[in-house]
Amino acid sequence: MDSGRESLRPPRPGSGTTRYEVWRSQYKADRYLCDASTRDLLDRFRYLVNLIAEITPDGKMAARPARDASSLLYIELFQHAATELELRGISANVSTFGLDRHLPSVKWPRRHDGSGWRRVMHGVEATAVIKYGRLEHLQAMLDGKGVRVAPASSYGDVSLGSHRSDDELRREITRSGRGMSVQALREIGGRQFPCGPRVPLDGEMTQYFDAPDYYVWCASQVCDPRLFVDFEADACLVIRDVKAFVDRMAWGIARALLAKPPREMVCSAQPVMYYDPYRMPNDWEMRLDVSMHKPIRYAYQREWRLVTMLAPVREELEVLWVDPGPMGDIAEIRYVGDLVGDGPRRLLPA
Repeated sequence: MDSGRESLRPPRPGSGTTRYEVWRSQYKADRYLCDASTRDLLDRFRYLVNLIAEITPDGKMAARPARDASSLLYIELFQHAATELELRGISANVSTFGLDRHLPSVKWPRRHDGSGWRRVMHGVEATAVIKYGRLEHLQAMLDGKGVRVAPASSYGDVSLGSHRSDDELRREITRSGRGMSVQALREIGGRQFPCGPRVPLDGEMTQYFDAPDYYVWCASQVCDPRLFVDFEADACLVIRDVKAFVDRMAWGIARALLAKPPREMVCSAQPVMYYDPYRMPNDWEMRLDVSMHKPIRYAYQREWRLVTMLAPVREELEVLWVDPGPMGDIAEIRYVGDLVGDGPRRLLPA
């Protein structure tokens, strides 16, 4: 029997076991993290803790309640990572890994006199799109003084911070290399033929998926206290009529490109879809869209984005200043102001 993957039959739900015991047994039956390095495993444990933490409207940190499929998934994945750590003899203890430094900051608006975030979040429709930023920049957008649309490649700048910096031109999938092998290929007459022995893979195998540069404008689907902190925002723009906004932005982008018009321009707007790099179906990479899929570590941001692809592909894209016109009829600003406090960084039960 392979010592890395135990052959177990997980207990059935409802058989007197808890949901957590079921998850742990299911993981032991398929240890998909068994080849992950300890460093990568600890990183996964940390970002899963970050996913199951939330800031309540009262400005308190709590564990996300298991109220929907996403919340249940994050808790299940957390249990899997904790189980793998324990199987390696590493205590899955929040304080041991310095996780208090990775949890959301507990802050609240100074100007709302102890009412926490409730006043800021009140009345925001579930269908709205939220743009976080500084008041002066959002006010300029609302007044029709221009919207900055950046190339996806610009988000690789580490100076943007861990919450905004990401390689938006590459996605990756990680699999166990067990049972797989590689073999050299030789090209003869324009065709490739295998040559040499097959070499078994040891450890993990990572597949990379790259895309040419594109334009992207990012926002969120949720009004969340932690996003004001993550994006160093003192206000947010609540876009109520998303369809009208997309139409105006598409026309504005087309006008901004008139100096050097592309042969073809395709704009698409939708919520970002999140995937787990360690748990991908074998054929899923065929449907992986680099511009609209992101790793699950960012899922708490509930990102929504407007993507513009150009044809033919351009090697270098410059920042666009887009004029969609005044937006007072389809959007409003929620001003937060200065944030105060940095409460106890510990995860409380929901």
